[in-house]
Amino acid sequence: MSDRRLTFTDQFALWGSMAVTLTIPAAAAFVINPLGDKPIGFAAAAVAIVAGTLVGSVLLGAIALIGRRAGRPTMAMFGGILGQRTSWIPTVLNILQCIGWAAVEVLVITDGTTAITSPSLRPLWAVVGGVLMLAMAIWPVSAIKAVRKYLVALVILATLVLVVGLLQHGIHATDTGSWHGFWPAFDIVISLPVSWAPLVADYSRHSRDERGAFLGTAAGFATGGIVYFFMGLLAFLTITGADATSTVTQFIPALIAVKLGMIALVILIIDELDKGFANIHSTAVSIGNLSGRLPFVPVAVGVAAIATAAALLTDLTSYESFLYVIGAVFVPLTGVAVTWVFGVHRGRYDADAATSWLLVPWLAGLSAYQLLAPGYAPGWSDAWNAARSALGITTVTWSASIVSLIVAVAGTWIVAAVLGAGRDGRRGRGGRRGAVRDAVAARA
Repeated sequence: MSDRRLTFTDQFALWGSMAVTLTIPAAAAFVINPLGDKPIGFAAAAVAIVAGTLVGSVLLGAIALIGRRAGRPTMAMFGGILGQRTSWIPTVLNILQCIGWAAVEVLVITDGTTAITSPSLRPLWAVVGGVLMLAMAIWPVSAIKAVRKYLVALVILATLVLVVGLLQHGIHATDTGSWHGFWPAFDIVISLPVSWAPLVADYSRHSRDERGAFLGTAAGFATGGIVYFFMGLLAFLTITGADATSTVTQFIPALIAVKLGMIALVILIIDELDKGFANIHSTAVSIGNLSGRLPFVPVAVGVAAIATAAALLTDLTSYESFLYVIGAVFVPLTGVAVTWVFGVHRGRYDADAATSWLLVPWLAGLSAYQLLAPGYAPGWSDAWNAARSALGITTVTWSASIVSLIVAVAGTWIVAAVLGAGRDGRRGRGGRRGAVRDAVAARA
């Protein structure tokens, strides 16, 4: 049993701070212009932000609640759903996601500092950002204490300065855009909170009660996420003037343009370091646990080097494709987990009922998402676009996230019906015997 001392307030503060990141206002560029040809209207963007953040945060809170009931870290918790034989799959995907997020953090820090100083210093700032995040990952306790002691109040103040400054400029864009790209914008927003699903139980299992685990997590991230998405939206609409030529980094000079904006941005860039170090630390720990042999420090150095190299070799325009891949992988995974625990098993977390057959609805949901929103990642998206062409799928105006959830939920119920899981407390073929089979196969 884990040490359960975290209150609702603790969880709310934790997940509110997780949403205080410059990667969210950067993502607002894709919310405003999700199809890349014409911005959607202010009303459509605002509704997409609120609806997507709320739905994603509720899904995140539901996984947090499962983690509280399981009393396990997230990856071990998923092992009690997908079975030990296949639990390595979400672990590997989460490792790749954390490496990707570390690279995005270095990119945001690099672009922010470059905008304040000089474009010629961009390579230097990428290296400095990577080195500082690595140092914090190697000495995490000292880093966390320093952040809590010096940065929390400053970050709140910086956020107020920027939001108030942007509001004082007024919204200089007429609402002439359409709602045509609303659902792709919604999909981009929902991917941000759902991206934390593979890590949330690491914290929620320490919650004092279930209310704190669910509501603290969901309300905390939703509050911070909505504020920072609207910060990005206002930055593009009040100063930059969003149009089809707007780029993802244009929110940075918009923030600098407000009164005291440069000082506030410096504070947020420094705060961004703790998000990057958390991704490097989690990745190194996960790789070490998965391999059982690799020491922490060399792995952390390797992850930081990859993130820094990515920042030097690419730019934030690839961020949109990254968000679509996150949504495709983790939206249906959360749908399977939530349905299995709260639907099939009526709220009970029963590790003995784990079954690798749940991979089927997860992969079905992933496929449905990618067929509707293939994204722009070279190679990966090309394969899904080829599949779309073969199936005769052309322009789609539905939400990939919602369709993916429907497929994952329906598929989970079908698996439950076939295995006889959850009927009057009986476990069926997906129950204890299935878990034993998985454990035996894992040792083979």
